[in-house]
Amino acid sequence: MEFSEEDVLQFCAITSADPDVASNYLTVCDGSLDRAITFYMENGGADISGAMSTSSNTRTGTRRSRTPSDDGFNSLDQDEELARSLQEQDAKLSSIRAPIAPRHEMLLGDDYGGSSMFGGPTRRAAPSVFLPPDSSSLARDAFRDFAAEAATLGGDSSPKTSRLADLFKAPLDMMARGDFDHSQRVARSESKWLMVNIQEAGVFACQVLNRDLWSDAEVKEIVKENFIFLQFYSDSAEGKKYKAYYPLDKFPHISIIDPRTGERMRVWDKTMDPIDFLADVTEFLDVHSLTDSASKPSLPKKKKLVKNVSDMTEEEQLRAAMMASMGGDPSSAIEIPQEDEDEITPEPTKEPTPAPEEVSVFDSIQPVRHEEPSDAVNATRIAFRLNDGSRLVHKFSKDAKVRALFEYIKSEVEDARTQPFELVFIGKQLLDDVDKTLTEVGVENAQILVQM
Repeated sequence: MEFSEEDVLQFCAITSADPDVASNYLTVCDGSLDRAITFYMENGGADISGAMSTSSNTRTGTRRSRTPSDDGFNSLDQDEELARSLQEQDAKLSSIRAPIAPRHEMLLGDDYGGSSMFGGPTRRAAPSVFLPPDSSSLARDAFRDFAAEAATLGGDSSPKTSRLADLFKAPLDMMARGDFDHSQRVARSESKWLMVNIQEAGVFACQVLNRDLWSDAEVKEIVKENFIFLQFYSDSAEGKKYKAYYPLDKFPHISIIDPRTGERMRVWDKTMDPIDFLADVTEFLDVHSLTDSASKPSLPKKKKLVKNVSDMTEEEQLRAAMMASMGGDPSSAIEIPQEDEDEITPEPTKEPTPAPEEVSVFDSIQPVRHEEPSDAVNATRIAFRLNDGSRLVHKFSKDAKVRALFEYIKSEVEDARTQPFELVFIGKQLLDDVDKTLTEVGVENAQILVQM
């Protein structure tokens, strides 16, 4: 089909092709400009002049070989030959994409840490909002990292986030900076108990311990003085190691370990307030001790009793003389048998006149009811823990004597009136300080154990 010069110029303007290429495509597409442009784009602008010459020669040979009776099939043959040649040309020009290179990777768990066995870098958990920036290696938390989220959104940490971090932060000031084995050796050398707190990141009660219990000043004092304190998460390496040695079912978990034998002496698996915890720990320290009991003094050796020469028999005098001639001690020759010592009667002594019996300090204390002071500034709250687990809470004046505590217990507890008892505060018996004030003894806002 014929095509105009205007079609060639328009083809070149659209495709930026040469006029010869445009003529070839227009010829193949029977002068249709739209089909020629589409065909050009699909072929990527490839030159089809070779296909044109092949198609022309094929058509000429076919035309010569056909008889006049075959003229009705010329148009169909030409289309088939042209399509076949274009398909072959397309196959040669099309590029084959290279296959995707294989890649091998390994999935690692959330608790993976330490040096990689493949030499690659290890993954570390993001720092938690509940911990200071330098404590990510001591503990990990599963709660949201508000600081990281704020940084991702382009903002800074809000004061509320900072307060939350301070509220639930781990007790780093009393935590030991070592693993379980090293801390056990330190506790053994310092004669301290080993206290371990295992926490589960998804249990909020564990965070409550950090907020309410471990932040209490009196709890910190008694723990620092008597324990080596450790806190691990259950899915950490040390936490799994502890669970392998000491099975546990509930969280939060607090235990006291004997550093000498590794025996678990005491277990708590619930949330406690500081008063109850101090009472339990104080009772434990009163019952158990890591220091060896004082060795009993050895009994003095009994003196050998020797007879006087005038009281010896002739045979005994002869044996003593032979011992003296041999350079020995004559007194060792004759000894009185041990059973004879009991037969020696001591000289009678006069019995001293018995002194009048003195009244003990405890018996001198009478039950007295004490009213709570109206001055809140000069008042202190004292909690008493009884043997049956019940508690009594009363307010006293800070200037009150320790004797007032005994008077109050005798007036409120019926059994205390008929049997002796002791008030114990952090392992110290208060009966020796009955004439001192509460401020001098240091029992302000304290928990005192009543031992019957």
